[in-house]
Amino acid sequence: MGVRLLPLWVLCVALAGCSPTATEQTTAYNCCPCCDCCRPPVTPPPQPEPPPPEVDTIFELSKLAAVKLGDAVTARRLAEAILPACDAAAVAVDMVEAIRVVQDATRAVLIERDGQADLIDWRNGWRAPISDHIGQRNPRSPAEYAELMRHAARGLMAAALELSK
Repeated sequence: MGVRLLPLWVLCVALAGCSPTATEQTTAYNCCPCCDCCRPPVTPPPQPEPPPPEVDTIFELSKLAAVKLGDAVTARRLAEAILPACDAAAVAVDMVEAIRVVQDATRAVLIERDGQADLIDWRNGWRAPISDHIGQRNPRSPAEYAELMRHAARGLMAAALELSK
């Protein structure tokens, strides 16, 4: 009587509780396809590069958005209108009034544009990201809101200078 060798999958069923299919049982004499008990270790694929760091300040966000829009004149005019509006917004009685003061200054500049500048989408390209960022920061007072908008205006001015070079 000779010794009969059992396929490895039989041991896997007995020891590891694997349950190979009938096809796996007939094709895998020396290796169990239902688990990795006899397979060489697999090298994981390389990890993708991490995304660039998030823009963490409203100054950077404002500058990057304005540079992307490529309209130096409007960026400068917005900055020049928003900075004095921030002074008024800082002493507003409530957040609603503070936001209204800055929005009115912003709208006045955007309405005055003409020619090619009028075709540039400042609403989605600059205003919406700035509003979203301010919403995430959740300013609690008109003074906090005004300070955030001052930084946004400074970002606009920096963009205007960069675009004018």
